Amino acid sequence: MSHELRTPLSAVIGYAEMLEEEVEDLGEDGLLKDIRKIKGNARHLLSLINDVLDLSKIEADRMDIYAETFDIETVVDEVTSTVGSLISKKDNRLVIEKIGDLGAAHTDQVKLRQCLINLLSNASKFTENGEIRLRVERSSDGQRDWLNFEVSDTGIGMTPQQLENLFERFTQADASTTRKFGGTGLGLAITKAFCRLLGGDIGARSEEGEGSAFTIRIPADAVEKVDETEILHMPDPGAAQNAGLVLAIDDDPNARELLTRFLSREGFAVRTASDGLSGLEMARAINPTVIILDVTMPKMDGWAVLTELRADPVLANVPVVMVTIIDEHNLGYSLGASDYLLKPVEWNRLRDVM
Repeated sequence: MSHELRTPLSAVIGYAEMLEEEVEDLGEDGLLKDIRKIKGNARHLLSLINDVLDLSKIEADRMDIYAETFDIETVVDEVTSTVGSLISKKDNRLVIEKIGDLGAAHTDQVKLRQCLINLLSNASKFTENGEIRLRVERSSDGQRDWLNFEVSDTGIGMTPQQLENLFERFTQADASTTRKFGGTGLGLAITKAFCRLLGGDIGARSEEGEGSAFTIRIPADAVEKVDETEILHMPDPGAAQNAGLVLAIDDDPNARELLTRFLSREGFAVRTASDGLSGLEMARAINPTVIILDVTMPKMDGWAVLTELRADPVLANVPVVMVTIIDEHNLGYSLGASDYLLKPVEWNRLRDVM
């Protein structure tokens, strides 16, 4: 079901982004607005689908943590950049407070980002001509370091009764809130579940008419750090400047076309295969510089292809970038993937990886 829902939406978003760039180059501002509306609505629908699918994984106890080491300040900057236009849309002002040296963390960066984006998006939804503040601080209890994130706003606020059910699934403050502001009522429930998966929790305080504040507290190290020698890293990203031969293996023709157009524009020669078995055969025939690999495919899935590639003495060291809607980072890296990107592809991220 996940594959059937997200694959066509990923194609819509991908083509919209390609058209956006081409129309922008032509200077057609009227068309550009329409294309951005298509892209925005497609991304909104995808986010709703992702929320429902995340909830089903949480309920089935199948939600994994993928821990990686990253710079906290960088993530905060990227998150605030992502929500910046949303916050300014209602003439709100975003204030960022970084207290002391935030340092690095070793936790699930994707889930932390989603938690912060959910809270900042919520704050912008319920605040107009006001202030939204993100306060970030690192603390220690003598045994471990903790990351503290507080998102506060000067919005409509909530009553004590509304606060009681705030983190329940499919719940908003009241029915009129849903009608006026939209949403599924899943964002805060998922945020709380993610915080607990990361070993922390989330709390809230609010006063009607005065605004709300949400506080996330998670450990800076979600799991024990693994031996760095066990992680397969990508080669120098400068390789893309010298070009090379990329093999893209994906059963979705739209995904293959989008990857081909993007990579060709970046200076790569591209060959494609429409299933795992033919992709493996082509890899052995052409010995590519990099392989881009989907997971859900006929004849042989991406996991089996990746296993075969890592067992092949000629292809064992060829970097394999997983590009898929299947959120199984841990499995991908354990089988030898060099990087793991989720569809719809963020082209700037893929450019950095290549």
